[in-house]
Amino acid sequence: MGIDVIVQTEAGEELMSLGDPADLLPNLLSRLDVSSTACVRLINPYDDVVFNQAQAVVLVSELEGLRVQSSGATAEFLEGAIVLARHVASDVHLCIMFQGD
Repeated sequence: MGIDVIVQTEAGEELMSLGDPADLLPNLLSRLDVSSTACVRLINPYDDVVFNQAQAVVLVSELEGLRVQSSGATAEFLEGAIVLARHVASDVHLCIMFQGD
C-alpha cells in the first residue's frame, strides 16, 4: 500500500496530490533509518499524517535528504513530494497530508 501525498486547504479541500501506487515511499522508509528526523519519522503506511506550514519547512529539508539517497522512480516521487511540501511551506492556509491505508 502506497502513501499518497495531498495538499489541502484549512477547510480540507484537496488542491494537489501525488499518488504512490508502486509503494515507493513505504519501501524507502522501511529501508532507511529515519529516527533522527522530526517529520519523516511520523510518516507510515497505516495512518494519515498532516503537517502545517511551519512543519512543511522542516519536511522539505528532510525529503531533500532522502532524495539524495534515492534514485530512479523513488527519487522522482520524492521530487514531486518536495514540490508539494514547498507549496505548503509558502502558504499559511495550507497543509500537506501523507495518506496511508
